[in-house]
Amino acid sequence: MTAEVDSVDRANRTVTLDTHDGKQTIKCGPEVRNFDQIHEGDHVKVEAMTELAVAMADASDTSAPVGAGVVAVAARGAQPAAAMAETQEYLATVTDIDLNAHKATILLPDGRSRKFPVRKDVDLTKRSVGEKVRIRVTMAMAVAVEKD
Repeated sequence: MTAEVDSVDRANRTVTLDTHDGKQTIKCGPEVRNFDQIHEGDHVKVEAMTELAVAMADASDTSAPVGAGVVAVAARGAQPAAAMAETQEYLATVTDIDLNAHKATILLPDGRSRKFPVRKDVDLTKRSVGEKVRIRVTMAMAVAVEKD
């Protein structure tokens, strides 16, 4: 996604972006180095990626959710930019298997249910409701301010 900086509120450290979906205001914490270099009319480029992996878990696995993250920011004086990545892993329970649609519904640890498509090479007739699955979600984002 690309957006144009519509306004900068230095006192509150907010930037209002003009995106294809309309205007969006973002709060920039102290970790946003070089905030003073962001100006009205600058272009912001955002790249985001999410990857989801689901695998069968051992029935006796009761491990707690785990997560890890990393953040990289621009050097002082450089163009404002940052890159972030986070991975979370947790156990969920299969609550429904739809053989016709080749999908499975799982109950997440927070109580929400989600239906996921399952790869065609997975034989769902060998899977059953109540089985545990390990879910790993990785999200990454890179943000850069580009001067014209």
